[in-house]
Amino acid sequence: MPSSLADKYNLTPEEVLKIIEDNPRCEQMVKGFVAEYHLEKILKVLKSKGIILDFHGPVKDKDPDFTLVTKNGTLLMECKMFRSNKKGYEVDFQKTRNAQDDKLSRFYRRSSFDILAACTYNKNERWDFRFIRTKDLPLDVSAGEDCLKKVVRCEEGDCRWSDSLENLLISDTSSAESGSTIVSPPLSSTLQTSPNNVVQQGFSS
Repeated sequence: MPSSLADKYNLTPEEVLKIIEDNPRCEQMVKGFVAEYHLEKILKVLKSKGIILDFHGPVKDKDPDFTLVTKNGTLLMECKMFRSNKKGYEVDFQKTRNAQDDKLSRFYRRSSFDILAACTYNKNERWDFRFIRTKDLPLDVSAGEDCLKKVVRCEEGDCRWSDSLENLLISDTSSAESGSTIVSPPLSSTLQTSPNNVVQQGFSS
């Protein structure tokens, strides 16, 4: 039985990496899974600190990327990549598969998940994230009720976004206990250490 993926394909590890590097579509797909892996590392730290009770990945097709179990209930989270363009921080926020006879099938719905985690690697080559609650994402009212816009922008200073999932979850917990309105922790413009010990910073292209 092959002991590694390279052995399975009868290749060296270097050849596997070269195949990924030489095929942009393959590399883009791999980057998405790498982002999820880095996000999972953050979730493990939050679990060890008691911020969340547990988490797991998708159980079946079309499930959100992560399910978080907190003392106030279950939260669903999608992981996406910021675009590698020069228009600022944008997320291409549409599904890749189009269902027949359903013109809205490529739209994400606000009711389908609770938190968007957007990875900054394509912008700054760092596996950092920006987080926003789904209820704060813009709707495409021309498409239909509950349909989120296919391009989501993250502007520096926008208090709906946070560079700390821990702070966002804590603010949600505090607001749920007090019954007050939730205010997101702002995006940081100074260096700070992320939960997975990676230095995070405010925006830089």
